[in-house]
Amino acid sequence: MSRSESRLSLSRAQLEGGKLLKSLRPHCLRAEIAGSVRRRKTDVGDVEIVCIPRWVLEQDESNLFTEEQVLVNRVTRWAREDGTDACGIVWTPRPYPESKLLRGLHYPSGLRIELHLVPAPVWGMALQIRTGNAEFSKAFQHQLGRRGLQCRDLQVTRKEDGTILPTPEEADVFRLTGLEWVEPEARTGYASLRATCDRG
Repeated sequence: MSRSESRLSLSRAQLEGGKLLKSLRPHCLRAEIAGSVRRRKTDVGDVEIVCIPRWVLEQDESNLFTEEQVLVNRVTRWAREDGTDACGIVWTPRPYPESKLLRGLHYPSGLRIELHLVPAPVWGMALQIRTGNAEFSKAFQHQLGRRGLQCRDLQVTRKEDGTILPTPEEADVFRLTGLEWVEPEARTGYASLRATCDRG
């Protein structure tokens, strides 16, 4: 399937992404569509979802002769057991349960699916980065650096002493950079971020 054939209208991507989100949410503390769908691009090549998985204690299936329990990531279990039948997705095999990214293909439409599994303290940064676009996110990272901050593995820290600054909401990320909020559909590149810098 070519790249052009796999792109869908925004309305179709919203429809399929909405179905996926509805099926996924019971297994998450939070889950939201990001990427080009959130930016409301007219045509879409993939659906990116940022989610905070629920973890549950369950019987260790690898050893049925003991009562030992293990923590199970409900999102990866959902993808492994229910995601295909429930949503028509063929998942690319990933390590379980440590995976931070699950990729799949919605076979009725050809739409690519990405699930980004993140912890709650970095939800805001993860959602901002995965919403994009790439140029906007790069400019955002540059602005963090200008304020003596850095972001590694979604975690914002002060360069001078390594203090961790949680970003549980997107608004926290904008606050740390000293920038005004930019609506997702307006995040079209450096120019949209520069406008808020110029006003600051």
